[in-house]
Amino acid sequence: MIELTAIRKGGEKFPIGLSLSAYKVNRQWHSIGILRDITDRKQVEQDLRAARDELEARVKQRTAELQDTNKELARKASELAEANIALKILLQKSSEAGEQIEDKIIRNLDQLVMPYLNELAMRVAHENEETLINIIKTNLEQITSPFTRKLSTKFRNLSPREIQVVNLIQQGWSTKEMASLLNISPYTVETYRAGIRTKCGIKIKK
Repeated sequence: MIELTAIRKGGEKFPIGLSLSAYKVNRQWHSIGILRDITDRKQVEQDLRAARDELEARVKQRTAELQDTNKELARKASELAEANIALKILLQKSSEAGEQIEDKIIRNLDQLVMPYLNELAMRVAHENEETLINIIKTNLEQITSPFTRKLSTKFRNLSPREIQVVNLIQQGWSTKEMASLLNISPYTVETYRAGIRTKCGIKIKK
């Protein structure tokens, strides 16, 4: 098909397509031409080209944006890696400092507190006073124990009196002995025991 430009009566130009074909009649060749208004087709082609150009422009813009995003992500990843290294070093130093403080506390207790408690325990006359001093000594030893520091988290929901009972249970005290020391009835001690078992999720097998 041959594309041409035609002029309407009003002087407006528009595209046309000329299709030629040949045929033979009585041993003579003839030709025929068909003219079509291809304005709509040309408009569709123009719209398709515009859409393609717009799509290519968007792809180019998006590609540039992705490249910028990748650069930004790489920069942030580098900053995060540096921050993690700094945090690791800080935590390591904090841990070392914490260990040094713990060692210092333990040494101070051993050198400045325990000797006086031992001396006081030898001088007291009343049995209950000696018992209380021994409990204080035991508790101080447990405070410096890593195992007890873990237990303190487990028993954080207990009341101060329940913590006292737990402490005495750990030391092997009977209900009657605890009642006498704490100046409460054995029934009250058993009530504390039941509350401790409930809060710690301990069930008695029947």
